[in-house]
Amino acid sequence: KFFANKNEFFKTLEGQRKENLDKKIELVKEAEELVKSQDWEQTAEKLKQLQRRWKDIGPVPEKKRNEVYEKFKAACDAFFTNKRAHQNKAEAKFVDNQKAKEAIINTINDRAKAGDGSEDELMELVEQFNSFGFVPRNAIKTIESQFSEALEAYAASLGLDENEAESLVIRAEMTGLQTGPGGNRRLNKKEGALRRQIAEIEDNIALWRNNLTFFANSKTADKLKDEFDQKIDKAVEEVRELKKQL
Repeated sequence: KFFANKNEFFKTLEGQRKENLDKKIELVKEAEELVKSQDWEQTAEKLKQLQRRWKDIGPVPEKKRNEVYEKFKAACDAFFTNKRAHQNKAEAKFVDNQKAKEAIINTINDRAKAGDGSEDELMELVEQFNSFGFVPRNAIKTIESQFSEALEAYAASLGLDENEAESLVIRAEMTGLQTGPGGNRRLNKKEGALRRQIAEIEDNIALWRNNLTFFANSKTADKLKDEFDQKIDKAVEEVRELKKQL
């Protein structure tokens, strides 16, 4: 009875291993179909899912274990090798873009110092800046900050009043964003900054108006009231201009 049970057990076990082999062969086919895909992120996730499914499948017949594993591993390795090569090529291009954008930023700063520029020239330089694509991730904030500072310096060199200069900088920053790399993110960032600035000024206006109600009637109080009224008028105009930009 014992040996009958033993034989039955190993017969069942062998049947399970053959089923597992069929499952793993199917995973090999799925992996091989993905090798040449250039949808890098989605395909990488699909292959990771296949690898997790592979681990969940039990043992296969000993004679086939290495063979089927090597095929599966080769397919996965081939895709991820291609993905790394693509990323390395893209990174090299990103570095080239960074150098090109830095050169244009330097040109904008040089033209600002010269003081004989124009709005048309600035917009032409901005268009050149936007014609280059992504830069390395660790350089994004630095490039954006340097670009904004250069725009502000150039606008200031044109002798415009504060509102006109600010409007010019906004137009320059927004030019090409919707079609340029990271456009939506930069638009949302700018929108958020404007909304926060408007809210802060409106809070100050409300506070100043509230404070006015506490002033007693006197010459000193009247002088302070006038100062507050001027601050409020200036702030209201600033909010109007910011909303126009928004």
